[in-house]
Amino acid sequence: MKTPSPFALVFTAFVLFVFAAFPAKADTALVGSTWLVEDIEGGGVIDFLQTTLTFDSAEKVTGMGGCNNFFGAVKIDDLAIKLGPLGVTRKACGEAIDNQEFRFFQALEKVRSFEFDQGLLFLLDSEGKQVLRLSRKS
Repeated sequence: MKTPSPFALVFTAFVLFVFAAFPAKADTALVGSTWLVEDIEGGGVIDFLQTTLTFDSAEKVTGMGGCNNFFGAVKIDDLAIKLGPLGVTRKACGEAIDNQEFRFFQALEKVRSFEFDQGLLFLLDSEGKQVLRLSRKS
């Protein structure tokens, strides 16, 4: 087996140091992305109702609750996240849609952390329980 050159060893050590010293921040994976809500606190969602969450920046979110648009603040620190206060338009869209939207906004108030798994975004409460499951919207 051939011994690696000193250059290759130094380069490999440098690359490992850079990745260890400057890990990718989780908030950069969210900024500029739009997510489609697939589940709200285990209760599912109405098929074809577009409930979305967009991370416009590390400080601002916008989206569609299903009937009403919303906007507001977000604070992201590593895997910790806090949304709000949120501003929401006030259209009435029918009982089923209004109920889902109400559940969505209640769930957003509970969010304290997030994680990614198999391409999905999971928003979790303070106890680590899933409150929202979202897929990236293309």
